[in-house]
Amino acid sequence: MIQTLPREREREREREREREREMKEKFHFVLVHGLGHGAWCWYKVIARLEAAGHTVTALDLASSGIHKSDAGSIASVAEYLAPLINFLAHSVLDHQVILIGHSLGGCCISYAMEAFPEKISKAFFISAFMPHSGDYFFDPELVQEFVSNGLMKLLYTTNDNEANSSGPIAMYFDSTKALKYLHNKSSEEVEDNSRMALL
Repeated sequence: MIQTLPREREREREREREREREMKEKFHFVLVHGLGHGAWCWYKVIARLEAAGHTVTALDLASSGIHKSDAGSIASVAEYLAPLINFLAHSVLDHQVILIGHSLGGCCISYAMEAFPEKISKAFFISAFMPHSGDYFFDPELVQEFVSNGLMKLLYTTNDNEANSSGPIAMYFDSTKALKYLHNKSSEEVEDNSRMALL
């Protein structure tokens, strides 16, 4: 039997006290949706976090959810992220937040982390893109890979086609193929649950 030294026991007790403090501590979560979603997609998460006493903010990024801007009027990443950036700049004044991003929301929280590192205590990427430093916000090579693998189809206006259009107006994801990309590092149980949810 290994005897625990008094110093090690004291460190373990301190770690336990720290865990207890964290459990009692209340946090401010900022939830960032993925492409094609809005703040609405977090409704179950919001309810559970608020029931635990936390503050929760779920934002609609530009042209998403109930945000009033037209998708065709958004010309830059900065415009798309303006609701998140404005919230962090003007509403988070005396505390740090925990960012949670899903899907393309991972790129969004990465952008916010670079813009406001002092305002963010932690960030979680949930089935999300996690760009490396110097990456594109949304890598065009990844889009091409998704298109060539049948995961995504780019949609153009009825009068345009890919050859003469200034760009697609929408993207369609094949949900059955999405599992390979969105859950490629998940446990079999998570992947099975996701597959069942798509049926």
